[in-house]
Amino acid sequence: MMAFHMANFTYITTLILPSVLSIGYGVTFITYTLGFCRFTLYMSFVLDILSPTCLVLASIDRILVTSPNALTRQRSTCHLAYWSIICATLFWMLCHSHSLVLMYVIQVGSNIFTCYTQSSIYLVVIGYYSLVKSILIPSLLASLGLLAIRNIRSLTRNRVVPDGFIVGIGNNRGFQLIHSKDRQLDKNDDNDLQFVTVLANIRAYIFGINLTISNDSNNYVLLTEDNMNDVNVKYIHNTEDMANIIDDECCCIDISEL
Repeated sequence: MMAFHMANFTYITTLILPSVLSIGYGVTFITYTLGFCRFTLYMSFVLDILSPTCLVLASIDRILVTSPNALTRQRSTCHLAYWSIICATLFWMLCHSHSLVLMYVIQVGSNIFTCYTQSSIYLVVIGYYSLVKSILIPSLLASLGLLAIRNIRSLTRNRVVPDGFIVGIGNNRGFQLIHSKDRQLDKNDDNDLQFVTVLANIRAYIFGINLTISNDSNNYVLLTEDNMNDVNVKYIHNTEDMANIIDDECCCIDISEL
């Protein structure tokens, strides 16, 4: 969970804070250089998926800890957790290296620049990737949480109670401890699911706004080009008409003089 909170803090400082400064105070430094533009979007892609990945790894660790098999419980170690986080981080850093190449600083208006892509195919791929991610991760977390809860309940049913605790307060306390852990795990899973779902919806909403703005900008550019072409065509036609009128008037003057 420490890796999860560190990923969220880094995500806030590298993406959300520059957005707040840009929108609220007009301080924009993401589009100053192409390298900083690509690095910012690269970190946003990596940290956006790294935080839910840490939750998935934590849910898998819960399943290992609550397993009825003693050998399976022994696999839950700090060494395995460290290596899992390191491998997951390196994997997502390699998978999202495409943003270091396909992102550009694009001018969308007078002194208005944005960090975006020029490839429509890449834009569609990123859109489907965001959609699949926002559906798959909450479903995976819910499934892993249910498996961990099932393991806890199976431990409760298969618990061997000593003879001295069959009757009395000790038996009730033992089962009350298991049920309190069960409720605590349910609460943690619900909070994690709600947090990840909200982040996924915000990410999809922001991406939809950016896609709409990009399409509107492209349509505006195309409309402007069409209008300029119409103006040029009308200017050419008007010039030709004026030339024809001048030629006709010259011919009439020549004929009248004759």
